[in-house]
Amino acid sequence: MEYYEKALEIAKERGYKHQETRGYLALAEAYRLNNQIQKAMECYEKALEIAKERGYKHEETRAYLELGDAYKWNDQIQKGIEYYEKVLEITKQTGYEHEETCAYLGLGKAYKLNNQIEQGMEYCEKAFEIAKERGYKHEETCAYLELGEAYKFNNQIQKGMEYYEKALELAKERGYKHKETCAYLGLGKAYKLNNQIQRGIEYCEKAYEIAKGRGYKHEETCAYLELGEAYKLNNKIQKAMEYYEKALEIAEERGYKNEETRAYLELGEAYKLNNQIKTGVEYYEKALEIAEERGYKYEEIRGYLGLGEAYRLNNQIQKGMEYYEKALEIIKKKGYKHEETRAYLELGEAFKLNNQIQKGMVYYEKALVIAKERGYQHEEIRAYLHLGETYKLNNQIQKGMEYYEKALEIAKERGYKHQETRGYLALAEAYRLNNQIQKAMECYEKALEIAKERGYKHEETRAYLELGDAYKWNDQIQKGMEYYEKALVIAKERGYKHGETRAYLKLGEAYKLNNQIQKAMGYYEKAMEIAKERRYKLQETRAYLELGEAYKLNHQIQKGIEYCEKALEIAKERGHKLQETRAYLELGDAYKLNNQIQKGMECYEKALEIAKERGYKHEEIRAYLYLGEAYKLNNQIQKGIEYCEKALEIAKERGYKLQEIRAYLELGDAYKLNNQIQKGMEHCEKALEIAKELGFTLQETRAYLELGDAYKLNNQIQKGMECYEKALEIAKERGYKHEETRAYLKLDLNPVDENYDTNSIKISDTSDGAQLQDEIADRVKQTDIENKTITDDRIALAEQLLILGHSYQTEGRSEEAIKSYEEAVQIANETDHNDIKAKAYQHLGNVFTGISEYKKAIEYYQKARKISLDLEGDEMEIIAYQWLGYNHLQAGQYQESIEFYNEVVRLATQLGCKTRKVNASIGLGSAFSYIGDFASSEKYFLKAITVAKQLKHRCLEKLAHTNLGQYKSCKFDAAIKSYLKAEEISLDIADRKEEANACLMLGHAFRQLKKHEKAIKSYKKALSINKEMMNNEMQGVCFEKAVEGIINEWCGYCCFIAGQRQEGMTFYESAKDIAKKVGDKYQEYRTNQAVGNILCNIDNYEKSKEYYQEALTIAVELGDRHCEGTSCFNLATVCRKDCDYKMAIEWYEKALYIVRTEVNDDILKEKVLTGLGIAWFNLGDTKKAIEKIQEAQTLAKDSDT
Repeated sequence: MEYYEKALEIAKERGYKHQETRGYLALAEAYRLNNQIQKAMECYEKALEIAKERGYKHEETRAYLELGDAYKWNDQIQKGIEYYEKVLEITKQTGYEHEETCAYLGLGKAYKLNNQIEQGMEYCEKAFEIAKERGYKHEETCAYLELGEAYKFNNQIQKGMEYYEKALELAKERGYKHKETCAYLGLGKAYKLNNQIQRGIEYCEKAYEIAKGRGYKHEETCAYLELGEAYKLNNKIQKAMEYYEKALEIAEERGYKNEETRAYLELGEAYKLNNQIKTGVEYYEKALEIAEERGYKYEEIRGYLGLGEAYRLNNQIQKGMEYYEKALEIIKKKGYKHEETRAYLELGEAFKLNNQIQKGMVYYEKALVIAKERGYQHEEIRAYLHLGETYKLNNQIQKGMEYYEKALEIAKERGYKHQETRGYLALAEAYRLNNQIQKAMECYEKALEIAKERGYKHEETRAYLELGDAYKWNDQIQKGMEYYEKALVIAKERGYKHGETRAYLKLGEAYKLNNQIQKAMGYYEKAMEIAKERRYKLQETRAYLELGEAYKLNHQIQKGIEYCEKALEIAKERGHKLQETRAYLELGDAYKLNNQIQKGMECYEKALEIAKERGYKHEEIRAYLYLGEAYKLNNQIQKGIEYCEKALEIAKERGYKLQEIRAYLELGDAYKLNNQIQKGMEHCEKALEIAKELGFTLQETRAYLELGDAYKLNNQIQKGMECYEKALEIAKERGYKHEETRAYLKLDLNPVDENYDTNSIKISDTSDGAQLQDEIADRVKQTDIENKTITDDRIALAEQLLILGHSYQTEGRSEEAIKSYEEAVQIANETDHNDIKAKAYQHLGNVFTGISEYKKAIEYYQKARKISLDLEGDEMEIIAYQWLGYNHLQAGQYQESIEFYNEVVRLATQLGCKTRKVNASIGLGSAFSYIGDFASSEKYFLKAITVAKQLKHRCLEKLAHTNLGQYKSCKFDAAIKSYLKAEEISLDIADRKEEANACLMLGHAFRQLKKHEKAIKSYKKALSINKEMMNNEMQGVCFEKAVEGIINEWCGYCCFIAGQRQEGMTFYESAKDIAKKVGDKYQEYRTNQAVGNILCNIDNYEKSKEYYQEALTIAVELGDRHCEGTSCFNLATVCRKDCDYKMAIEWYEKALYIVRTEVNDDILKEKVLTGLGIAWFNLGDTKKAIEKIQEAQTLAKDSDT
């Protein structure tokens, strides 16, 4: 550049205009190569000015060409086109064919960049034609490269590759190293697009080699970017990132802003794929900043689309949509039809995830229209696949299948093997949902075949996982496991962490179904480990839910609850509404099993609320069914029936056959319990009909069992036996051991006598969770029975009696369960087999806990512990001690309560049940407070708060704070802090009932501190929440009606003290209305008195008398002479104030008679005498006035002494 500057200086000084023009052109090129485009353009403009002025046509042409290129690089495509057009004008006059060729090439590139591919190709063809004819080998090479690029953009990859090959051949032959590098890069890109990643890498590496050797920094940067993309496609994200970083380093150093932008975009994509969404967002934003500043519209679009996807993956759907919309706005202005298609597809996906299925479909349809019109076959396939999925989600399975078929048809016709694989996988899923398992398996197999043949490892993994599911649903658990293992091998080998997590979850489920709970837990833990490490929040939530269910099945209910709560916490934090709904359902189930029916119902209600709001129909049905079952267990059969009917209605409307069967069975059971046997039979028969028609053998077995019960209750014993026989036949054939046991028991056949296989009991429900634990009694560990060859018949019989006991327990036949366990103890005594004896005692403890005979339960637990000191604790034992602690606390036997709670702490520590430990600490805190040991009480409450915080168990933390507030003796300020914390937590966990309770306690505390304004605010909030919940009939209420009345009464009192008399009366009136409804005469009396007092204070004497009179009437009804005397006194006072002294004296006399003869209340008597004295004085009878006043004074002196 220095030399060009010197040449230019001399030319300008000497007036050599031609040399000056050439100097500007040379200097401009140097600036361009140094990436100083703006400076280069200034030099070209100066050269153009002189050339035009002096008529230097050749230099004018060259200046136009270079300016066209500069504007093109600066993303001012239209201006670039204008300059190329000017070149063509000159060449037509001058016959400069070389420049004409260059102009055509420039126009070809410009139109291609402007997304006018067809027009771009036409200009490139013209350039090629002239170059070929005139022997311009360099331009011919350039034309081949541009045509290759154009065909690639036009989705004609094979044709594009042919042109790149021709360019490569010519470049190598002529030694055009720069063009050889470009040809290798083009071929690398093309092979990548053709899914031949390895071949693509080889070509990119060749390009990199030449670029590095020749110092082509721009091409080296491009090679790094292309290699990064290739490794990304090959799932080697870390390696891809290394290449992107290298590209970024050169681009930043050399000022290649376009490549810098692209490097940031690619790094954003890589971090996003690596589940580092936040970092990905940062890179996208950097790319966007440059793109906006430099006017790189294409890169700006990519940045917006990338950010949209990142926010969508981060579950910030709304924010993601905003970015898609921004991208779409630019796209439409620029006419980038390909990107418009992609934006519509992404928006469709966002609306679908936001559960706005219909809106999502609209966008997919828009994408499809453009794709079909423009011939974007890849996008057309994607649109069909997405539309298929939306119809599937909308339960229009058949229509969904039609779209999948269309996608598959194009993919097969065009040879798009990757999309063909995806089409088969999607179609298979549709067949599966349509219960056409065999057809689904055929599609999965086809997908697997192509994936293996083409090396699509990701799709091969998915096909194995889906085939595993299919075999599992077909009750071929073992075969399903084999496929899961194959998927796992590939996922681990290829580093597909997401696929590996899925494989572990599915293997866990398979082992769980095979009743290998411990092994299942191991797989869930592995899935959890990866999910946490990789921040796969969705999979982490699922792992917690699955572990929660596994612990439930393993009879560790408390631990199961803890895992479900962790899942719920993540789901709420991340806004994963579907997972939140499922977590509430699982949590509800756990509470139900823990015999906390009310708490379980609250969880089901929350699940129902979200499911209805978000349109999760499957979960809505489950919530209705679970609520129906809970109401049945709570003996509210009619309500249970109503919920099951709602579930049935949705299931029939949506075509969910499995849920329809379950709803019919639940209704059948409910009608039986309601003594409507015939109706119960009808529902069971409907369930049976669907199950047989669709081949659901497990549901068929259950339907026969339920139908058998109905016939038996209807006294059609023979018919019932036939049903049980059919159930037994299917259960034995299919290996449904739980149902087989039930059938034996129904037929009054002892499964022990039928050589019952003790080593093959398995959970057989593959659809709606384990039904093995329908009642709290079902806590016995079947798997406790050792897996060994039984040699001693007596020991074998004892072990079989343990199983029989469990089976009876499951049936709710506690007496027969006890008998079986006692027989097992007897045999264990005879054979001196202490292990069986200890287990039998433990199981007896569980039975007695289940029927709330806690003392007897503990006797058995202690016997078991005495025999086997190493016997593993059972959560049921903890429950027994916990209930005894609670019952003794309620009965005022505080020392015994403390002993039982201490035992809970000991056992919970052994079993690692931290939640029960917290509950026990709260119980201990309460017990110590009752015996006046406030220091110990506070210590236990604070310990409970600390552990609850560690567990992130907000409910228990809130409970501990509430109790701490209650037992702060008279330290009301400290109590308020505890209640405020309880209120804050209740608000965080959206527990409106507890929030209301905290507000109520705050109201009481503020009232005690005489902070009446604050008390009113708290009471009002409590009432407001109660009203809000009452308006939502599904949520219930916070307070019983009587309590609501008392809160209104306290509000009235605080308002009165605070001088808010009108509002005080309103609250008292509300309390009075409630008192009438609930029949609380005393409250009705008090509210009338209170309103009378307020009216009297504001001089509304007539109205005041009415209320006092009403209070008096109620006092007489109650026969409460003290209340009657008080009312007479109040009436006397208001008459005196109203100057009606005669009437006042009458009422005072009545009051005085009552307090002298029937009520021992000196204070009231003193008030009456004083009032009477004042009344006589006002009537002018000073003698009587003095007499009454002196009597009052004497009474007051006597009271003081």
